[in-house]
Amino acid sequence: MKIKLSFGHYYLILFISVIVFIQVRHNYIQNKVKSDGKYIVVKFISKREKRKSTDYNFSYYVNGKLDTTNATGLYKNYYVASSSREIEFKGDLKIGTYYLAKFNPEYPERIIVNPEKEITDSLLIKKFGFD
Repeated sequence: MKIKLSFGHYYLILFISVIVFIQVRHNYIQNKVKSDGKYIVVKFISKREKRKSTDYNFSYYVNGKLDTTNATGLYKNYYVASSSREIEFKGDLKIGTYYLAKFNPEYPERIIVNPEKEITDSLLIKKFGFD
């Protein structure tokens, strides 16, 4: 029996392949940041509530330049099941507070914030570029 594939089948296979590639790349980058990353201090600047999730925005200095990202590994999940690759955060962060995060220079747009490691040492905060 010979299976005949139409254009729609090829389109579906391509679409699924792209989705799998994006997910594998995301997991690879997160693992590289976790394993090869160095610790930095980041500042919590805002959060954006969406219908079923929340984005946490942080700023940090890289080579003397201020950068901002919401790719932080923090994820407030409103679903019952959650992804194991991200930190499901139940508490609330205070805007303007500093936290410890992992950063990999190969992927400067991604950081992994530890919401339980609040930084209050002003010398350490200044060391990482904040005034």
